[in-house]
Amino acid sequence: MHMNETRAWNRFYAPGTPIDIETVTGSLIDLLDERCTQWADRDAIAFFGATITYRSLADRVVRVANALHKLGVKAGIAWRSLCPTLPST
Repeated sequence: MHMNETRAWNRFYAPGTPIDIETVTGSLIDLLDERCTQWADRDAIAFFGATITYRSLADRVVRVANALHKLGVKAGIAWRSLCPTLPST
């Protein structure tokens, strides 16, 4: 048995979900852009039956980025967000 198979939360993973993933290099936005282009119509988030595609996720990220920009948030400015742990559909 792989050591990661003993993690208590693994039993809640959907069938086919890998237990381990490869380390990714680059920025989060680069990764998101790549995945949204590559897998636009695939589910990016699945949470208690609600799903969001990569295309929809990319749209939401752009909308949040634009809203933050309009509020004056620029490169180098630290900010934080407090969000509930559930997707909004």
